[in-house]
Amino acid sequence: MSTRIHSETSLLLQTQASFTRAHALAVQKVPVALTLSAIILSIINVKL
Repeated sequence: MSTRIHSETSLLLQTQASFTRAHALAVQKVPVALTLSAIILSIINVKL
C-alpha cells in the first residue's frame, strides 16, 4: 500500500508526462497546421 505522499508524487509525474506528450504532439502539428492554412488561404486568394 502506497503512502499519500507517494500517491501524490506519482500522480504529479503522470500529469507531467501527459503534459509533455501533449506538448510534443502540439509542436509537431503546428507546422502542419500553418502549412495547411497557408495553402487554403492561397487557394481562396487571400494576401497575407
